[in-house]
Amino acid sequence: MRRCGLGACIAIGACLALPLSAAAHPTQYGPAHTSLTASTSPALFTRGVYGKDASVSGYREMAATGFNTVMTGPYPELLGNVAAEGMKAVVWLGNFINAPRCAFEKDDNTVTGLLKVIAGNQVIAAYYLGDEPHVTECPQAPALFKQRTALLHALDPGSQTFTVIQASENGVSHDYAPWGGAVDIIGFDVYPCVRSSSMCNFNAIDAAIAAIKAAGIRRYWAIVQDFQDCYYRLPTPAEMAAQFDRWATSNMAGYFVFSWNYQPANAACTGAALDGRADNIGVLKAQNGRVFGGNAAAGEHTAANRTTPDSAVLAIVLALAALLGVLGVVAVRARPRPHRGRPGASRDSPQDRGRDK
Repeated sequence: MRRCGLGACIAIGACLALPLSAAAHPTQYGPAHTSLTASTSPALFTRGVYGKDASVSGYREMAATGFNTVMTGPYPELLGNVAAEGMKAVVWLGNFINAPRCAFEKDDNTVTGLLKVIAGNQVIAAYYLGDEPHVTECPQAPALFKQRTALLHALDPGSQTFTVIQASENGVSHDYAPWGGAVDIIGFDVYPCVRSSSMCNFNAIDAAIAAIKAAGIRRYWAIVQDFQDCYYRLPTPAEMAAQFDRWATSNMAGYFVFSWNYQPANAACTGAALDGRADNIGVLKAQNGRVFGGNAAAGEHTAANRTTPDSAVLAIVLALAALLGVLGVVAVRARPRPHRGRPGASRDSPQDRGRDK
């Protein structure tokens, strides 16, 4: 085999170096997974929504609005409904019960049984381990979530885990630091619009973003308010857009809107369904078509989610330049030229090949 020319060697070396460069930068939650499936590809900028719509599948109107991810249960038929609409699923595996129990609703054996049926399904974007665990009531909760995350990684290699942390619990605000590393993706719910005020407190979102950064948490989704109950009121379309504007200053890797059809458990309170609300759906469609932060329209990477470092980008540029150089050399060599050997000698004779080296 011929030794490669300088340009060819640079091109080959750069191409070989690319996956090594990416692998050299694991996330803050431990070593990078080596078998990421399409369902957990970090290229997907999550545009999610809670709930179901009024269509037969429960997701068609959401998909038409531009959402690419929804919540569902841990059953193949439910995942099939999501896949039919070309969407990804965050799979609910039961809640975490706060004090005095401080434990998961479903034990490890139950979760293991559920995953035996669905693990590896490429529709799955993440597993939802529990909603709003309270570290003020259960100091051991982050460690329990970390253990459950390890179990899920073992049962479904390449999978991601998710939970939502509220902005304030028991009078303590932004207690985010204990949750760093507990799950792969953290959702932060900050609901700025309450019934007692005609003005939404958008500064609460700014404060949460600052606290997330101070806690060193890099991989997260924003949870955006689009519901009402006895305490919160439904944001107007302008107030919805303002929430996205505030979150746009963060390094979020995506967002979930709560909720398409939330109805409070208290029958005395009026919920809201988005079906038929053209103004509300219009603003959601506009936001779902928007580029946030560092996510590109084609690959939809985010600055917090990018796996290719700048050095690898430079390597790509060098590889392309080297490849062009190699192609130029090949083109020159391919031009017809007179034989330089003895009459009748083949172009492929040892004599001529030696001259061409």
